[in-house]
Amino acid sequence: MAGKRERGCIRTDILPSQMKQDKADVDKIVETTNSMINPFEYEEEELLHITSGTVATEEVEKDLQSAYDRGEAAFIAICKERLQTREVDLLTTMKKLKLKTFTSMSKTTKSKVHGKEVSLKADRNLLARLDVIGHIRKVDLQELLSYSLGPVPLALCTPLGCLVKTNKAKMLYSLESQPEKAIVEIPRGGIFVVDSMAKIEKVDVKKLPGERTFLNLAHVLLRRIVNLARGNGSNEIHFVEDTYRDQSIKNAERAKRAVGVRR
Repeated sequence: MAGKRERGCIRTDILPSQMKQDKADVDKIVETTNSMINPFEYEEEELLHITSGTVATEEVEKDLQSAYDRGEAAFIAICKERLQTREVDLLTTMKKLKLKTFTSMSKTTKSKVHGKEVSLKADRNLLARLDVIGHIRKVDLQELLSYSLGPVPLALCTPLGCLVKTNKAKMLYSLESQPEKAIVEIPRGGIFVVDSMAKIEKVDVKKLPGERTFLNLAHVLLRRIVNLARGNGSNEIHFVEDTYRDQSIKNAERAKRAVGVRR
């Protein structure tokens, strides 16, 4: 028919890009499986977690091995007390056995950091477990301990997840410790940068000529800055002020202080 062309049918699963992606997915599965402990090859007596390689304590091992028997005994006791003898009401809350598992080995404790409670997880014999895991998975323990143990580096965030405030004075100390390569003379005709807050704080309001108004203060500052720029031969002045961005450490600190005031 006129205007019709034969359209070939190409299966997407045989395209080179799809085949490459499938191979990468298979490699990830194989890598994950190989990183786990093979229960058919492990010959030690300790009870290990099959994925993490964590060694179970004696209490955890005992509870895990007797979990089925204790659960069956609890079921028989409930049926006898609530259905046969009716010594206990059927709708009474059942008590948990509270068996110890691998999760119980990581206890959450509360610690106060700068007056605030922070949840901390303390593992018993953590270094020994890391040594066992590193030996089984063939991981260099020295390289493993070089990474941060927390969810975020403490140099960037606090334990509560807030951004860490920096001390601007440390930058000044770092610059002063550098070899002296300072420019002796400021090149004439350069840009004259003025720190607005530092300049305003140096103004003595009581000694202002004329009236004590914001307009007069602005005129005095403008004359001083222009005279300084002319003395250096600068034709361009940058009057740098403090900025308060919505997404910044300063704004987050102000919001936190405001919440504290309302309390």
